[in-house]
Amino acid sequence: MCTRTANMGIRYCIVSLPLTTRGGISTAVKNLYVILKSNNCDVKWFDVRKLPNPFVLNKSCDIIHVHYPLTLSNILKIIFAYNPRKIVTFHGWIYDEAKLILLGYAKSDILGEASLLKRIVFFAYFMVVWQLYRILLIPLVFDYSIAVSNITAIKNKLSKYIIIPNAYVKIEKRAHKIRERSGSNVVKMATYLSIGGGKVLSLYRLLEIIFEVNRLLKKEGKIALVYIYGKDFPNELREKISKIPFVVFRGFVDRKDFISELKNMDLFIIPYDMPELGYAVLDAISLCIPIAKITEDFSKEEIIDGFNGILAQNSSELAEKIAKYVSTYSEMLDQICVDAVNTILRKRTIEFQQKIWRIVVNGLIKY
Repeated sequence: MCTRTANMGIRYCIVSLPLTTRGGISTAVKNLYVILKSNNCDVKWFDVRKLPNPFVLNKSCDIIHVHYPLTLSNILKIIFAYNPRKIVTFHGWIYDEAKLILLGYAKSDILGEASLLKRIVFFAYFMVVWQLYRILLIPLVFDYSIAVSNITAIKNKLSKYIIIPNAYVKIEKRAHKIRERSGSNVVKMATYLSIGGGKVLSLYRLLEIIFEVNRLLKKEGKIALVYIYGKDFPNELREKISKIPFVVFRGFVDRKDFISELKNMDLFIIPYDMPELGYAVLDAISLCIPIAKITEDFSKEEIIDGFNGILAQNSSELAEKIAKYVSTYSEMLDQICVDAVNTILRKRTIEFQQKIWRIVVNGLIKY
């Protein structure tokens, strides 16, 4: 268990953006909060933008767990909080986050509405600082570096790390029910492309895939539509996407509506070599909706082609596999659904995550 004594739980301090922030990292932090509380930890939360001084951290925490990039002043606070053990978790790919600022898509409190030259300078500065952070500060300051997937660790070029996927505590009731295809000639596919995390950078590839799928399905008298969900899209980009054939732009919808709409989808398509399987993907797996994904390396993926999902290394290959899947839907769906739930969701359940985090905490805190 996570308890130090019968009267006092281990003081586990989480450092992140506010828990009310929309997005996968906040969901992951809230789910971790549930796991740690169920292990009888005394969980506290600190806003990464208003981190208290080292004296308060020393007094309040046995473990400090950081889930968001730190400013220089906050790094110093963490360093001088010498009593607590320290963990940092990587949820995404730092390079893609920085590239969005360079392209002018991402919001930046530092830059505001910056010129291209200013964004280029900031991008170069950010990447230099990140390399110093990765090579020097992480090994010296943190006891554990955690990546939410193998791909996340490789993309960020971490040298020493452990992999712990994000917990998924809200598995939908239909998780183990086999879905039946309606027989419609319209194939509905969902995807999630947010500005945060750089997923929107794969928009062009997504369009390549959907156009090729429609070309292949035309001889069968079918069409494929892709429903794009996501958050923080600039208005200009939103308007352009909405005018593209075979695309239905949905943007951000609350989780209840998202789940309701997702139940009507035939596939969930991932056009990017994403760092991790995000919560939209896990919701799809929970609802027995097969995942079709682009990858750079089959061996690094949780999805195994033809077993618990569909994998391909380029747009044309994925389009061909999707078209083939649509033609043999009833033959493949049942087993893909069961295998995806048993392999991917199993590692994210409360019971499995409780065991993992007991090991992590016990490894840091000596009784």
